[in-house]
Amino acid sequence: MNTPERNRAVVVRSTRAHEVFDIGRTQFHAVAKTPGFPKKVVLGRKARGYVLSELEQWAAESAQRL
Repeated sequence: MNTPERNRAVVVRSTRAHEVFDIGRTQFHAVAKTPGFPKKVVLGRKARGYVLSELEQWAAESAQRL
């Protein structure tokens, strides 16, 4: 059974996730270690990524705390 495209989560590969926050890779890895940051999802044997909506939600909640 095919799932409609709108029901699928958009995943951003780990190597490009820093672009969501408009920061460099080194800074992103430091931010990713903070408590409450979204967990990586396994895409394949070596591939990892983040659910885009979770990253955006975390960024919005972090901005409200500041």
